[in-house]
Amino acid sequence: MRGGLASNPPSIDATQIREAFESYVEEALRHLPEFQWAPTASIRSIVSYSLNGGGKRVRPSFLLALVSDISGDVSRAHFSVAAALEIIHSASLVHDDLPGIDNDDERRGRPTLHRQFGEAEAILIGDYMVPFAFSVCVEEEALDGSMRLEAVRILSEAYRSVCFGQLLDRAAQPGVDGILHTHRHKTAALFKAAAQLACLTSAAPQEHSTALIVLGEQFGMFFQLVDDFLDRDDDASNFFAGVALPEAIAAVDQSWLELEQEITRIEALVAGTQLRETRRIFEQVRARCVS
Repeated sequence: MRGGLASNPPSIDATQIREAFESYVEEALRHLPEFQWAPTASIRSIVSYSLNGGGKRVRPSFLLALVSDISGDVSRAHFSVAAALEIIHSASLVHDDLPGIDNDDERRGRPTLHRQFGEAEAILIGDYMVPFAFSVCVEEEALDGSMRLEAVRILSEAYRSVCFGQLLDRAAQPGVDGILHTHRHKTAALFKAAAQLACLTSAAPQEHSTALIVLGEQFGMFFQLVDDFLDRDDDASNFFAGVALPEAIAAVDQSWLELEQEITRIEALVAGTQLRETRRIFEQVRARCVS
């Protein structure tokens, strides 16, 4: 794996990368036990239900886009950490949906996992998925020993932050600063981890890594802002609660401008470098609130 940002890397087929990533996820699932405690429920089938629930795969897509822009090459090592990150994200959603937290009956048009299989099963499977994510990294031979250890450290740090963010959310941190503090832990942490894992597995120099990790966290904040814009209501945890539509649009536009400025600054670190794939992911998220 080469180090440093690639100067004008070759164009990479995003569709092929997505298909290869999905194949890796299915391969990882095949290693799970088929232990069944009900006629239609096994560890593998329930984890698969969570992982393959129609999500947009924004976090792993962002990670793999960064990798392609950093090194111009996407390999099995990168798919392993991207899959582990998505497993951590899915585990957090399983727990978020539980009656004792958000009490959601549906996610992406399907019954939430606890509605489909039972509350106890959802708690246990959510717990099960976290070490499963760690094992995907630890058992991946394409990663060397030090990378495996560091990948697990990054993922565990991110998951702790997500859990802390959920606690902040339940405590209803007051005001805009409180909401942003919660978003930074609950949402942006996994985008920051995506950038950290991309830099780790692509051997990016420290200077570039530092800038890209900041970009990852900033993208996570923008992603949550878009979510809040699309779901804006009077809930105190929504950034746009009580905000008029023109002001909400202006806030999203300003966040997008700041994200573009940060990309431009990073591209200037290495002459001739363009974060083409990364920009494409950012634009897909922005399109959700401008279409």
